[in-house]
Amino acid sequence: MTNASGPWHADAAGREAMMKRWLVAAAVAALTVTSTAGAQPVMDGSGAGIDPALIQGAFRSLTQHDKDPYSAQIDRLFVSTTTSGGLSLCGFVNRKNVFGEYEGFRPFGYSQEWDQSFIYDDSEPIASAKALFRRAMARSGCQSILPSG
Repeated sequence: MTNASGPWHADAAGREAMMKRWLVAAAVAALTVTSTAGAQPVMDGSGAGIDPALIQGAFRSLTQHDKDPYSAQIDRLFVSTTTSGGLSLCGFVNRKNVFGEYEGFRPFGYSQEWDQSFIYDDSEPIASAKALFRRAMARSGCQSILPSG
């Protein structure tokens, strides 16, 4: 008969205590990840009084294809209505590009009804694409934050 030793060969009470420690550690890790993922970086406090689900939906839509989505910053938020009467969130977003550098704050519109976001890029060289973005921002009720022209 061999005498096994080590934590995996403890008696039943020892195995149960070890399992509880593992479960507590896993629960703490899960809570840490969840609370970090739910934090939205509204830079100027303009998100106060806005439904957190609307902000989270916009943040998810704005950053779903980003390499580093948790680095995005949003500010100057306000709620508007779409042309069909749904809720939208308007504001400015600053995201990192593929080189890890912030692009600068740009106007965005997010329609909760369509679960779609639009980021206006004033440097867009194609006039028809720029017009398309302007129409999308107008449909989402966010045209007031666009630069004139």
